[in-house]
Amino acid sequence: MMQHNHHLAAMSSRECSRMAPLLPLLAEHLLSERDAGQLQEHLVGCAYCRSELASYDQLDGALRQRYGAAHRVPSYAGEIMRTIRQREEAVTIMPRRSFARVGRIYGGSLIGAIAAILVVVLLTQHFSVHRSSPLATPFMATIPVLTPSQLVRPPQVQLESISMVSSSDGWAGGYLLEVPMGQSTALVLHYNGTTWKQVPFPSSNSSDIIGLSMGSAADGWATDSNQLFHYTGGRWTAGPIVADLLTSPTNAPPYALNSITMLSATEGWAVGDSFQGQQNTPTGQSVTEGLVLHYVHGVWSLATGLPDASDLFYYNLFNITMLSAGEGWAVGESSSPQDGRRAFALHYHQGIWMRYVIPVSAQLNVVVPVSDHEAWAFGKGEGGKGVILHFFNGQWTQDAYTTTNTIFSAAKTSQTDIWCDNGGGSFLHYDGASWQPVAFHTSVDIRKMAFVGSGEGWAVGMSDLGAGVTPVLHYANGQWSDYPLKNFNVGTP
Repeated sequence: MMQHNHHLAAMSSRECSRMAPLLPLLAEHLLSERDAGQLQEHLVGCAYCRSELASYDQLDGALRQRYGAAHRVPSYAGEIMRTIRQREEAVTIMPRRSFARVGRIYGGSLIGAIAAILVVVLLTQHFSVHRSSPLATPFMATIPVLTPSQLVRPPQVQLESISMVSSSDGWAGGYLLEVPMGQSTALVLHYNGTTWKQVPFPSSNSSDIIGLSMGSAADGWATDSNQLFHYTGGRWTAGPIVADLLTSPTNAPPYALNSITMLSATEGWAVGDSFQGQQNTPTGQSVTEGLVLHYVHGVWSLATGLPDASDLFYYNLFNITMLSAGEGWAVGESSSPQDGRRAFALHYHQGIWMRYVIPVSAQLNVVVPVSDHEAWAFGKGEGGKGVILHFFNGQWTQDAYTTTNTIFSAAKTSQTDIWCDNGGGSFLHYDGASWQPVAFHTSVDIRKMAFVGSGEGWAVGMSDLGAGVTPVLHYANGQWSDYPLKNFNVGTP
């Protein structure tokens, strides 16, 4: 059975990371109507995921051609998953947890272990059926015999958000991916000055905390794309579902929050996109518009005063960063009949939003405001290469420096001290004059970073705990280093 988790580092966007677990379930009709609709819309504009889906189809077709489609042993990805789910429902030794996304199938180490054992049993049954077949014998000779204990290994962790309150207080969010079944659960970690430790978190429908921001040490918010979660009173609780905030008919689901930033315990912002329908466009893209939420006076609501975008096919917002209550940026991408795909930005200045359709074919993943007249934005350009854009005195321009891979994260300590990932497990540094690569490399696929003053910083991403590498990097004394595994505690919230 093909596993999707080893492709995550090569994906073209955060949306691909969310959609990847659903791909092998599409043809088996195991997705809800909503999940299937979201996946189909994503596939329209994503060549990478279409290629991945074709790979699953080819594998399934090859197995059916090799062994026939009439036998009753559940041997294909969808059939195995369906059988596992049916047997899990018969387990009564612990309460069943509710998960809306079928793609990340089960939570809890017990069910994960049962699922792993069932896969081994089912595959063994399948190959036993065909062992007597002359056609199966050469193929079977190359299949290693695995025991359940060989399938039990430390999980993979992907952290996609980080917020530092102080040098001894920080938070990170993402998901925990159990190997080999591909099941995942939402993951939130707290840093106490020494150790990053998993903390209890409410059940999440999408099992992926993609945005997290603290307004103070005692108050913060996180999102899993379709719901908000609140940290208050020393614990995380489920907050409003985004659909309940979308009172306008033009903001109908499906929708997705991609980023959240808190200015204080009483004010914050979140951005994403909402699907507006399908129309005939030259690029075949879905029609979506940016979604902006504002938190003030204890209530999340749709932001007002956004600029008109009726001339665009779509625009999506992937990140928002506020410099102050009256100054900030949100960035993403757009498409129009005249210009095609373009980098897109919204500038918030003293209560007024202004839009910028930047003449660069790019998807912007992160923005770093420097002042009320300067900002930097980073993302994916042509051919998947990293792109850096600079806003100064009212105009966006593209920096000459490009990276081989997409840039996902960036942060600053001052106007002349800015960092971003170098499209993978390394960094770029801006010293006020130019961008330069940093002599450091890690196996961590960097997704977000944050600094505490000028001398300390953190970066998080994806890593395999089985390889002895945590998904956390630490900057201190002028250099980056992998954070020790002994100070990283997951699995025991």
